Amino acid sequence: MSRAAVVLVKPVEKMPSAFRTDKADAFAGYVTAAIEGGTLRYSQRQRLLRQADAMAIDPFEANLIIAIVQNSHVMPSPIEERPAQPGRMPTLLLFGLIEMAIAAVILIILKW
Repeated sequence: MSRAAVVLVKPVEKMPSAFRTDKADAFAGYVTAAIEGGTLRYSQRQRLLRQADAMAIDPFEANLIIAIVQNSHVMPSPIEERPAQPGRMPTLLLFGLIEMAIAAVILIILKW
């Protein structure tokens, strides 16, 4: 099965059985095709809702199908990790040492 076919089937499988009809499956395919890079633009959403109306799908059900398909396309954002830089002290440790030095100076001044 091609990747495109898997993408088209995946959102439909997640739909509650009450929404699993031929029309809902077809509409979910339209929604999947309209999503660009995980985002559904407002203009595309409006076109999809007009398409759903032409297919005799209730607006509420159409919005639910759109939400189900969008939810299946949510990808976690990659966490950018900076490589460890040798020779540089972590910031938190540096601030801790500065705080300890200031506290030591204050104690010395108070004892005089």
